[in-house]
Amino acid sequence: MDKVIIVGGGLGGLLLGILLERAGIDYLVLERSTEAKQPLEGGGVISMTSQIQPLLQQLGLLDELRALAIPMSRVTLFDNDQTGDAASSRLQLAAVIDSAYSLERYGYYSLAISRPELYNVLIDKIPPHKLHLGKEVQEVHQVFDGKTYVATCECTDGSGYEGIIIGADGAYSTVRLGLYRQLLMDDRLPVRDRRPFQYENQGLVGMTRPLDPERFPMVKEDHSDTRVLVSQGDTPYTALPYGGQPMVQAGYDAAKLANVLYALAQQKQQQEQLKASNNNDGTLSTSKTVTGTENSHDKNGPLSLGAAFDSIESGLRAYERERRDEAEAVVESSRHFGRLLRSSRPGGNGGGWGLLSRQGWIGKWIRYVVLNYVPRFLVYRLSDGLNSDRPQASFLPKVI
Repeated sequence: MDKVIIVGGGLGGLLLGILLERAGIDYLVLERSTEAKQPLEGGGVISMTSQIQPLLQQLGLLDELRALAIPMSRVTLFDNDQTGDAASSRLQLAAVIDSAYSLERYGYYSLAISRPELYNVLIDKIPPHKLHLGKEVQEVHQVFDGKTYVATCECTDGSGYEGIIIGADGAYSTVRLGLYRQLLMDDRLPVRDRRPFQYENQGLVGMTRPLDPERFPMVKEDHSDTRVLVSQGDTPYTALPYGGQPMVQAGYDAAKLANVLYALAQQKQQQEQLKASNNNDGTLSTSKTVTGTENSHDKNGPLSLGAAFDSIESGLRAYERERRDEAEAVVESSRHFGRLLRSSRPGGNGGGWGLLSRQGWIGKWIRYVVLNYVPRFLVYRLSDGLNSDRPQASFLPKVI
């Protein structure tokens, strides 16, 4: 099978590289940064939920990451009443939501970890000769040579690579853009992808300075209290202390794609063995399930395919059938969650969705009732749905 070229050395690209390393599949990671490690004083916090931890346990990474992380046992939501002047601004407790049940129900606590520390653990698992730094991909091409499609990528330093091109290069992916242009030129781009992005919120990412444990005793605790702030008044906003969904999606897509590539590599190996034994009729029987890759239409996903070879087409189409509905559901769920939490000014275009961030006494009453009196079975039902499909590598021993 052709070499896999992973464009982007972020969380998704590194996870995929580690999986391919364990699967024995030839690959390279192209990363535009010239530094292999991230400084620990920046980068924020990321959540590793029970959805992603089985995969990390398969890869032998979970114990190392647990040593760097803090278990997350509850979520505390506050109202910040800014109806008066700044001096009269005050926090009011709205709800405390226990999340410690995750350990008993799913076998894992959710973990809060520094994003740079997570990144540095992952990048240490990539052999240095397979990690090419300072490689910024500027063009991706796919050409039919009369027999098959050949995918190549070109970097700003003039170097080029050929193989199965996988885009793990973020929201503004060069691989995705190249695939988008190709599909548009061939008139094969889905109608939904011809529409402009829908921007409904503005996000600001920041970090505090190191907190004084005497002033903020919560930092001494051995469990994390996730605190959510909903602001009221003239400057409404919703503040969340971490991001978790990118890690879940990175793990999901990396595992699914690695499963596809492993199954196809096994198929290729068996075909070569058949030819070597003079069985040239092309027949092949295999019990491998072909699942796994990201589709170009999923704009929130960390991985996208940049090559289409006849020899792997069936595997990729099998994954497309499996993944399309799930990817669309993730995008739609993310949109609804944003609408649920966002704060809109009184009279704004909340569209009825900003229930948990609604302004005034009505909003406070909604938050109090919804967050304090939701039956536990409804919480479990939502959480069970999120944990119903936890990604794992098909070529490694199962852990759940």
